[in-house]
Amino acid sequence: MALRVLEIRDDSAYGPRDSLFGDIRSFRFTPVRGGFLRTLSLQLGAIRVAEVSSAGHDIALGAVGGVTFLAPQSGRIAVQTPCTRLDARPGGALIIGPGERETFVRREERADFRAMVVIAPAEDGAKRTRAAGAAVDSPSARSLSGFLRYLLGEVAEPDSPLLRPRALRAAEALLRDSLGAVDGVDAPVAAAEADGVAQRRIRAAEDYMRAHADAPLTVEAVARAVGVGPRALHAAFRDRLGTTPRALLAEIRLERARARLLAPGPETTVTDAAMESGFAHLGRFALYYRRRFGESPSKTLRKARGEA
Repeated sequence: MALRVLEIRDDSAYGPRDSLFGDIRSFRFTPVRGGFLRTLSLQLGAIRVAEVSSAGHDIALGAVGGVTFLAPQSGRIAVQTPCTRLDARPGGALIIGPGERETFVRREERADFRAMVVIAPAEDGAKRTRAAGAAVDSPSARSLSGFLRYLLGEVAEPDSPLLRPRALRAAEALLRDSLGAVDGVDAPVAAAEADGVAQRRIRAAEDYMRAHADAPLTVEAVARAVGVGPRALHAAFRDRLGTTPRALLAEIRLERARARLLAPGPETTVTDAAMESGFAHLGRFALYYRRRFGESPSKTLRKARGEA
């Protein structure tokens, strides 16, 4: 799985084959002199993730066919859709549904524009997003932005454990869930909708997660397996269990990882235990593990081998 790197310094050379979005109607650098556009992109199944850097540009796009998440890290961005105008700076983000749009990117305070981007099929993140899009400033959006920075930084290293097929599939599943969270899948729902999720289906969802925890698993897949919608499942977990499906899945995976560390093979590493248990973010795994068990995963492994 290779990163695709593209750098453009002549706006007349930028065409549909180069664009993350495909259908380019117009493109120009602003300012004209010294302009550049650099994209670092990775394809994960049907989802594309990217880091975009630019000294400033305007681009008009035709029928973009999926949902786009844009999180500026520096500079600012404005997006004009047929219905509304959206703006974002560092700390905020935009989520935009399918359709035409114009995008205006600017550098600020001697810093070039840089943004993390996800482009996904509409069903993976835009079920509730209007074509007009929305500006978002939430923990879910910041968490997704942070994961994108981690993901692209990791896969740039040729020996990164995240390049393992299992880890890449886990990363794709996490991206799908993260997009759903940004788009409001965990927002409050009507009481009747949550009440419609019977206790037996909550138990069935937990059983399904335990049976498939090591595999790339999304909340939507769990909900589909037990015959309910993702939002209703979120609400039922929150109201009846005081947690979320994703949080319970993480707890199950932590238990699996600890079991692997307590009974290690000769070649077992912390990375192996985390990846084989379904984790895609090693930094977050170590943080969650310490919070849950009061020690680092490496300490657990050393103790199991009689080295502590």
